[in-house]
Amino acid sequence: MTPRDTASNLLGYAQESYYGNTPTSTAAPATAAPAPAGIDYSQPNPNMPGYNRAGDPIYGMIQMPIGGTTAPQAPKGPSPEQIAAQQQTAQRSGLQKNIQKLIGNAMGVYDSLYGNLGTAAASQRQALESRFGKETGALGEQFTQEIPRIGQAYAGRGAYDSSWRTNAENAAKSAFEGQLQGLGEQKIAEMGKIGQEVATTEAEFGAGQSGLNRALALVPQTTDVTELTNLQTEIQKQIDNLRTQQAGLQSQESFVQRFQQLAPASNRMANLSRTLTNIINGEAPTALKQSVASQIIASSGLTPEEQQQALANFNAQLVPTNTQVVA
Repeated sequence: MTPRDTASNLLGYAQESYYGNTPTSTAAPATAAPAPAGIDYSQPNPNMPGYNRAGDPIYGMIQMPIGGTTAPQAPKGPSPEQIAAQQQTAQRSGLQKNIQKLIGNAMGVYDSLYGNLGTAAASQRQALESRFGKETGALGEQFTQEIPRIGQAYAGRGAYDSSWRTNAENAAKSAFEGQLQGLGEQKIAEMGKIGQEVATTEAEFGAGQSGLNRALALVPQTTDVTELTNLQTEIQKQIDNLRTQQAGLQSQESFVQRFQQLAPASNRMANLSRTLTNIINGEAPTALKQSVASQIIASSGLTPEEQQQALANFNAQLVPTNTQVVA
């Protein structure tokens, strides 16, 4: 037997003796040292059930980490409460950002409504300026033509230097000035109607924008998810309503129609009737009254049938004045 075989047999013998097994080597066993006291070897095989590993110093040394400390544990994940808090924070942040975006969209719709209102108002003001400009021009032209005719008529009768001619011309001038004043007052009144409607509507827009600005200021301070959700729903409803108005009653076309009804640049029968009544009650000669009335009716914007009816009504009410001159 070689020294290597001898050493191998001795090592196997020592291991088997320690764990209580019968040595298999044929070599003479060496005298074993007494077993340490207090160790249970009733179950000698560590792989067998019930083996007292706690009393095995060798197994204990194998299992004990260096330094005698407990093995490091894997890091734990967030608790359910922490996960719920993180989810709520993310939801809150998303709602706040979306509400701020919605408020910006609503402000954009309001800007569009302001534009519709302003464009329609400017268009109707221009139409009124054109209407009153034509009526004033017609009156001035008619007056310029009628004054020489009055003088010629009295000159043909040899009464040019008479007070009759002077009275007739003064009456015509007074009638002309009265009509100009009346047109000016009507223009101011009609423009005022447009201005009042614009101011009222803009006040409504401003109130809506103020509410949105207040909501925008409160968004960063609001932490309740339910409250933010309700606010988001309300603002979305407001946007939907604004867009409906933008395409309907508060479109540019709708505003134009509203202004035309308030301050019409055509189909102005009521104002025309009042003007014609003032002409009838004036002191101008009958011929001048008829001429002026014809010009005003022609520029009134009425249909041809309505113009004929208005002129017929005027002539039916006209009573010849003392200043009438028959050539």
